[in-house]
Amino acid sequence: MQNETLILEARKILLKTLLKLEQKHRDFFLRMYFFEQQLTIEEAVQRLPIDKLDWALTQAEATLKKINK
Repeated sequence: MQNETLILEARKILLKTLLKLEQKHRDFFLRMYFFEQQLTIEEAVQRLPIDKLDWALTQAEATLKKINK
């Protein structure tokens, strides 16, 4: 059983984090998870499989921390 509220909030946080990154980082995210698909970052976050959500958010947050050092 999955908590839809948590999933929705995780997607919101992921999108917010990705939008703080440079375009090159968002492009990398799109290539990693949606190779050969032409999606906006918003569409990609909504389509991201639930089992990839935690790792994607972890990566985005780590990239943001690295940039802000």
